[in-house]
Formats: sequence, structure tokens, C-alpha cells
Amino acid sequence: NVSGLTDHETGRYTVTIDNDMSNANYSVVAAGCYDVTDTTSMPMQGPATNTIAVGSFMIHCGRNTTAFDDWEIVTAAVFGDT
Repeated sequence: NVSGLTDHETGRYTVTIDNDMSNANYSVVAAGCYDVTDTTSMPMQGPATNTIAVGSFMIHCGRNTTAFDDWEIVTAAVFGDT
């Protein structure tokens, strides 16, 4: 149900929903990891989701320094009515 992904800049993405949700009161759960091969890497911040609209939402990934960063794996699940 995703029609596109926009990479705005380092660590900031918009996911576009193919069939709009009935309203912006849905839940987005995001997860991921920065480096799948490094078991000693520092914990990262996020990913956080915001700017939730009926047809899209944003995902932000970062470091503990509050700087945005691109992660190797980012996942999201959406719960709500279309």
C-alpha cells in the first residue's frame, strides 16, 4: 500500500501511501538499524515518525548526537483505516 518513498536529505524520508487513510489518526511504528554488521556500534536515536497525513508520513533517523543519519535498514508498520 506504499506508492513511493522520498529521500529528502540525510536521515529524512517521506513514505507516500497508495490508498489514503480515512484520517490522520493512525499509528506508525518504525524500527531499523544503522550497521547490521557491527555488533558493538552505539545505539541510535529513532527512527521517529511525524508529519502524519492521510496520504503520507515522515521517518527521521539519527545518532545520539541528535544529528540525522542514513540507516542501512528502516522498517515501518501502519495501523489504521483506509
